[in-house]
Amino acid sequence: MTQHAELKKVTEVHKRMVDHILLEPDVSNKGLAECFGYSETWISIIVNSDAFQAELEKRRQAHERDISETILTKAQTLAGHSLDYLNEMFEKEPSPAEVSPLTPAFVKDVADMSLKRLMPAKQSNLSPGVNINIGMVSPEVLQRARAKLERYSTAPAPPAIEVIEDGTLESGTATGQ
Repeated sequence: MTQHAELKKVTEVHKRMVDHILLEPDVSNKGLAECFGYSETWISIIVNSDAFQAELEKRRQAHERDISETILTKAQTLAGHSLDYLNEMFEKEPSPAEVSPLTPAFVKDVADMSLKRLMPAKQSNLSPGVNINIGMVSPEVLQRARAKLERYSTAPAPPAIEVIEDGTLESGTATGQ
């Protein structure tokens, strides 16, 4: 029966090999052998050992977790900046001399993309595409918002909605439906 060498404990050199593999995932055993001054056979024994594989997997998961957290943080920051910029655009009166290099449509697309990446896959029991918006505004605020929307949008404004004496709403283009 032949005995074969087995790595029992991960040393600092082995941890540096793990670092090298994480930085250069496509590195071959030959590349590791040249870099660390060992034979390809010995590198193969090290890399295929249970102890080395456990260390590599532990470090790979930590590395992926760090990358995921970095991406999440950047997406949150991007979404926040995009939404802040959109809020600014709708709250201030634009001057004729002031032209932004970022169009509202572009900023909206960036905000949408960022927010979609931040949302978990299952958001709620609502069907996809269902939006529920509940809010009350004064007629003056509604009129100012429509005026700002018209300045930024090429689409026609929605029909006016009037409040009738009994408190119900009626569309300006409705025919009594």
